[in-house]
Amino acid sequence: MSNSSITDCDMIQKVTLCHKWWSVTALLGNCDISVDANTGANYSLVNNTCPGIAEPAGITCKDITSLEP
Repeated sequence: MSNSSITDCDMIQKVTLCHKWWSVTALLGNCDISVDANTGANYSLVNNTCPGIAEPAGITCKDITSLEP
């Protein structure tokens, strides 16, 4: 997802990614959450831990400001 209404990226001071996810069955393997700031050319890993099968009590948020220039 992206926000195309932002036209002056130099003014952005902090970017936070929040997610809440779970699965109806146990997931094995690659459960990748990554971000990219240059049209898919270079992704940065945020999380690679697969979710559990129960809904988490809260939302997980991570400051990802430094992951993409």
